[in-house]
Order: sequence, then C-alpha cells, then structure tokens
Amino acid sequence: MLEGNGNTYIFNGDIFGTIWVQTNNIVIDGAGHTLQANGDTLVGINIEGRSDVTVRNVVIQGFLGRAGILVTGSNNCIISKNNLEGNLIGIEISGLSSNNRIVENNLLNNTSGIELESAMVLN
Repeated sequence: MLEGNGNTYIFNGDIFGTIWVQTNNIVIDGAGHTLQANGDTLVGINIEGRSDVTVRNVVIQGFLGRAGILVTGSNNCIISKNNLEGNLIGIEISGLSSNNRIVENNLLNNTSGIELESAMVLN
C-alpha cells in the first residue's frame, strides 16, 4: 500500500505490519494513514544503518514489542508530524545514531514516548 515516485513513498491506505527501510535518501509519507501492528510485530518503521530518511504524516499504533519508529545506527533522519499511539516506545533512537531530528510528533498512550539509547544527540 505504498506508492513510490522517485525517492518519495506515499501510503495510499492503511498498512498492517512492519516497514523495513532498505535504502538511503528517501521520504515515507503516511498521508494521514495508519501503520498498525499485526500480531507479534515488534517495530512499526525500522530504520537501521541508513541516512537521510524522512518519516512524516503517519499514524503508528499498537507496536507493543519495541517501538513505533526505531532508528538505529542511522544518521540525518527526520521524524516529523507523526501520531504515535499505544506503542511500547513511541520513537527510539539507538546504536550510535547521530544528527537525527524529531519534530512536531504527537505521542499518546505509549509506555515511553521517546527513548535515546547509546545515541549521539546533536542539535
């Protein structure tokens, strides 16, 4: 349920399960649609070892295994204008990630809103 146009991928409906980001320099735009946990899925959007990834306008719900958005070992990513609801962790930044920005997200009823673990945080 993602439509790609160049480096931008836009939801055209709700999605159940995990999105694994496997390339650099992309934008994932939820267009207000929902990414919902499906069974035992641990993470909503997994950004591992990537750079210059933007995630915006996604409603992310029900990821109770780990996090709605996990950014690990990644740099220069932007997490913007998302709604993270009912997850174990709303947004987790870990694994020596650097220069990532978390901007204008709504975090509601997560066990933990934002967690920074072993992360280099730069303003």
